[in-house]
Amino acid sequence: MKPFLILACCLAIAVQQLAAQEIHEQPFNGLIVDSNGKGLKATIRVKHSPVFTYSDRNGKFGLLNIHPTDTLTVHYKKEEIDIPVDGRDAIRITWLGHATESSAAPELADYGYGYVKRRNLTQSSSGFTGDLLVKRGFTDLGTAISTLVPGVVQRNGQLIINGGSSLVLSNAALILCDGSPVGNINMINIHDVETVEVQKNGSIYGSRGANGVIHIRTKKGGQ
Repeated sequence: MKPFLILACCLAIAVQQLAAQEIHEQPFNGLIVDSNGKGLKATIRVKHSPVFTYSDRNGKFGLLNIHPTDTLTVHYKKEEIDIPVDGRDAIRITWLGHATESSAAPELADYGYGYVKRRNLTQSSSGFTGDLLVKRGFTDLGTAISTLVPGVVQRNGQLIINGGSSLVLSNAALILCDGSPVGNINMINIHDVETVEVQKNGSIYGSRGANGVIHIRTKKGGQ
């Protein structure tokens, strides 16, 4: 009887955890446009968090696990502006140069996960902006990433996440610069970097991402 009760309790806890996870992982969609309504390609970060994403050329972006009291930091060109979520489920942001206007956008919430980029649907990722790397005094990307991200080490221009798992095959993480594979990360000028995202679970990229994926977006690639 006792084993049955223990099993029942475990199942109940598991169901509660799954339910909580489903509730927690709600998409948060947004749109960022200029004063004429034209979409802008910007970087949107959750303040005091490694979570960030990019808006596409139409200005659309999506995030997960946004708390009603969170603040979004929008980075466009050389300007950064903080925008409180204020309990909204979706948001429309109008960029006015040194200021913004924001409003609730319930029509965007109807798109569900449609705005969320596929890499944002996976966990175990962290990121930072190129401006942070320069401010911290880093001169090369490999050193910057291996210093800022726990579990990442640099070997001959390649980055190894969590020590690697293969004794025969390469343990190097897949490095993508503006979507294209790069062999040596230090070939990228750190001053050209707009954002860096380290994704420890790169299974959505198949065997290429088995050792993790490092996404680098340059200022040129973001234009």
